[in-house]
Parts: sequence; C-alpha cells; structure tokens
Amino acid sequence: MAESYRAQLIHTFRTVLRPLVRILFRAGVRFDEFLEVLRGIYVEITIRDAMEEGKRITAGRISILSGVARRDVERLVSSDDWLQVPKPTDVAALAAVLHRWHTDSTFLGPYGVPLELPFSGQAGRNFTDLVHGCPVRIDPRSAYEQLLSARMIVKSGETHVKVLSRTYVSPEPMSAEMLEHFGTAMRNLASTLNFNMTPSQTRKRIERSVWPDDGLPNELLEEYDAFVRERAQQLISDVDDWLAAAERRPIANPAARTKLGVSVYQYVAPVDEKINLGAQVISGQ
Repeated sequence: MAESYRAQLIHTFRTVLRPLVRILFRAGVRFDEFLEVLRGIYVEITIRDAMEEGKRITAGRISILSGVARRDVERLVSSDDWLQVPKPTDVAALAAVLHRWHTDSTFLGPYGVPLELPFSGQAGRNFTDLVHGCPVRIDPRSAYEQLLSARMIVKSGETHVKVLSRTYVSPEPMSAEMLEHFGTAMRNLASTLNFNMTPSQTRKRIERSVWPDDGLPNELLEEYDAFVRERAQQLISDVDDWLAAAERRPIANPAARTKLGVSVYQYVAPVDEKINLGAQVISGQ
C-alpha cells in the first residue's frame, strides 16, 4: 500500500468517525465499549469474507487476518450475544401508513390531496382501515398516538385527523426511533459508496453532490434552504408515487424482491479547526 494512499485512507476514516464518535460520546459510550464493538466487527467481517469464498476459518487465522487477539476471537465466536439485534421500532410501520395515505386513491381527494379521516366508521375509508391495509403491521391506536405525538397528523374537529407530512421524522433526537433511522441511513450511504468503489462493479449506483466552489454567502442561506427543501420534497414525492404505482402492476414473481430506495440529504460542511491537543491538557493531572 503506497504511503500516500494509506495516509489518505486513515485521514478519510478519521473524518468519517469524528461525528460518529461525537454521538457515542454524548450518549456516554466509553472508548473501551467502542473498542469491543470494533473487535466484533473485525471478527465478523473476516468470517463473512471466508464464507463468501466457501471456506471455514480457524480462530488463529481470524486473529492473523483481523489483528484481533486470539483470546478475544475465541471469546467472541463462542457466543453470539453481541450480535443480537434490538427489537425494531415502529418507524417502518408509521412510514408505511403515511405512504399509503398519500398514494392510495381510496384515501385521496381531488387533485391527489390526502383526505381527512375519522378513526373508525365510514367502512373502507377511515384511519383504522388505512393502517390495516399497510404491509407493515401495527396496531391502529398505537399508530394514531405515535403520529399524533410526532405531529405527523393533527386532530381535525371532534372525529377526524389530518395528515401533515408524507415522511415520518422522530421528534426525539436520541430516541430509539431516531437511532434506528440513523443506522439505516448511514448503512445505506456507506453501502452505496462501497459499491461504487468496487472495481468489478461497472454500473455504479447514483451518488451525486453539488456545491458552490467558494461557498455560499451567508445572507443567501435561508433562500437556499427553502429552495433545496422544495425541490428535494418534489423528487421524493415523485419517486414515492412511482413506487406506489409499481406495487399495483401485475408481476410474474412477486415474492422475488429487493429492498432499495432513494435518499436525499442536505449538508453543511462542519468546521473542525486543527488544534494543539497537548496544549489543552494540564500536565501532571
């Protein structure tokens, strides 16, 4: 590995990890806990790579390839407790409710505007039936209360509710729902970048960015923000409508499916000025 390549690689991952470690630090996750997560990931990837080649692999070989001490490898592979997945949140189900409300003609009025719905009654055109018709199951009362709490819907009169958003956004910044969304978004973006960096993949996935070469004057930030939100929402709505229409097509093999989607994100580059770490630490403490 050329020195320049390795230097850039390490710098790139330091740049990527800095905001991730900030989140862990805010949540009270110490370095030793993070280090244990990294050990497990290195061991898991080493084993998965061997599996892709149709091979089994020894603990000693895993240790050599990953750099994880053999005693830690043996400890990690002897129990899969660290691989347990937390119980999924209701984010997918809530998103499915909002998606159907905006795309199913049963729940749309003139010009495709989502109808205000009663919780029950009016068979076939109420909130309960809307939820029951979604592919991801959730109790209608739970969906109602969570969407109401997150202000994705609001009460309209005594009996009806009105939808305010096409997408679900968790109102709590460090909730299980937001962390699940964060993990999914980061995994999907990293997966796309990794796919595009793989030489054997000749047909790349879409990953585009646009930015002003010398930054944008601060007085235009508000106008820029409004413009991007409007255009991005229109793109997402168009894709959402296409996907809803695609679900209604006759398909020869509906069981063969691929999970995919489009994400649009807006960024403001963080300013992390280089600091003299030693000068910030009191000696002898």
